[in-house]
Amino acid sequence: MAIRVTQVRRGLAEWIGLNVPGAVWSETSPYGPDDRAVALRDLPSQPDTAVAVEVYNTDDDLVLPNTEVRVQLLFRGRGDAGDEFGDDVFDALHGRHRFEFPNGLKVQRAERLYAAPLGVDDNQRERRSDNYGLVFMRP
Repeated sequence: MAIRVTQVRRGLAEWIGLNVPGAVWSETSPYGPDDRAVALRDLPSQPDTAVAVEVYNTDDDLVLPNTEVRVQLLFRGRGDAGDEFGDDVFDALHGRHRFEFPNGLKVQRAERLYAAPLGVDDNQRERRSDNYGLVFMRP
């Protein structure tokens, strides 16, 4: 059975909401102006500080039961807020081994591959992209 992209995206968003200080993940409730919003695919217009979770590549090993998934985390915030959010996610996620997303996906390893500044958006909020490799054990 293959690892589903939607499971990875939603599972990581929920995990960040539970494990990163101040991060808020919600599919139904609106975000408050001071929240660090966690969203799927695209950044919401508000609040100013947010991260969007998107999957951009999966690689299933032909011999071993491993699936490597590449994920882009797009951070945004005024001043240093986006960088602070990205650094807090790094502290919680990078180098973590053998843990589980709330939806039951078992992660064998997580590592940040690279990060890059993206400049400001139309509202003068700084943006940054962090890309992670996650290795899952297929069921």
